[in-house]
Amino acid sequence: LETIAAPAAASSNGRHDDEAVTLACERLVMFRLIRACEIANNNPDMASLAGAPPLADIRTLASSFRDLSVKLTPPPPPKVEPKPVRPVRSVYGVDDRDVIAPVAMQQRVPKYPANVMRPLSGVLEFLVDENGAVQGPMMQVSIDPSYDQMVIAAAKKWLYQPATLDGKPVKFLKRLSISVSVTPPQ
Repeated sequence: LETIAAPAAASSNGRHDDEAVTLACERLVMFRLIRACEIANNNPDMASLAGAPPLADIRTLASSFRDLSVKLTPPPPPKVEPKPVRPVRSVYGVDDRDVIAPVAMQQRVPKYPANVMRPLSGVLEFLVDENGAVQGPMMQVSIDPSYDQMVIAAAKKWLYQPATLDGKPVKFLKRLSISVSVTPPQ
């Protein structure tokens, strides 16, 4: 029996694991006993002998081996549900909940060049790339054409810690409100 079961129990270094050989031999014996009982039950000449000892004892022993083998068989591993695949986008924004927004490292808005009689506000839109650099700044809501150009020129020099998705830097479309306060009289 060992010569039959040994190849199945050989380890990677060519030696045999004694427990594996023993288990393989026991299973081989069990399957042969079960097969012998099946043959005896199906053979009309042996059917009368199958219910009497020693064949009845062999049947009991074989069925016990089979039941034990079934109980010792490990359950199948649990099914692992794959993580839902999120669509990859080229640019993310504030509506993307899983994205951590960029953080300003260097962002200096220029001072308005004239006295202000009433509050002014505008909106600057720009892309923060994977390196934290500002790309393509544009005034979506203008404050004043000359001041808009000053803000755009300054924005090109700004630096951000890039936005991240699952720990990886991504491009992020950012909108920044710019407010100019009333200049106090002097």
